[in-house]
Amino acid sequence: MTQVGTDANNNNVMDASEVVPAPDTLPIALTFKGDGNGDFSTSFFGTNLSLAFTWTLSNSDKDINIKPASTTTGLPVTEGVLHIYSLTGAELVVKDTATIDSALMNTWTVYKKQ
Repeated sequence: MTQVGTDANNNNVMDASEVVPAPDTLPIALTFKGDGNGDFSTSFFGTNLSLAFTWTLSNSDKDINIKPASTTTGLPVTEGVLHIYSLTGAELVVKDTATIDSALMNTWTVYKKQ
């Protein structure tokens, strides 16, 4: 993960002024394998965390459906859907919409290919 952004002006667009670099102190990586398996990894206060997941595409390949590979991870993780906002050979931008205090809030997460 290289950047994150929140739609502060609620225009449903990832404006440059709303995107900030991801902190070096919280590295987050997603790995998508061609066989439908993947891995989420991060390091938090010196502790390395990793979670295996399975993934499929839906909605005409516009959404990535993620499901933990095991329910015994010890982490509070559930299934989720990442909407593909944009995708190139070098970058994946996913959009998530959450309801906060009865208002919809869009957030974007930017991942670079490694």
